[in-house]
Amino acid sequence: MTFLRFAAAAAALAFCAGAASAASITAAEVREICKADFDKACPDAQPGHGALGKCARKHYREFDKPCQKALRSYHGGQLDQGAPSAATNAT
Repeated sequence: MTFLRFAAAAAALAFCAGAASAASITAAEVREICKADFDKACPDAQPGHGALGKCARKHYREFDKPCQKALRSYHGGQLDQGAPSAATNAT
């Protein structure tokens, strides 16, 4: 029975890993999806030099759900909601 549980857990992990990698998006797509959130939270932030990443880290919990989902997808699903490193590379 233990082997079956292990096999089921391994299959579930493999499936989740495949789903996470298939859902990844580009930084440009994150900027497009999160444009309204970035404009509202940090209107002067421009792509480059980490400005949007700093904005996202500071205001992540205020962003709408599609933007949060895009940020998590961009980071391979490794992002916890409200994590301080929300969008380090989305600039």
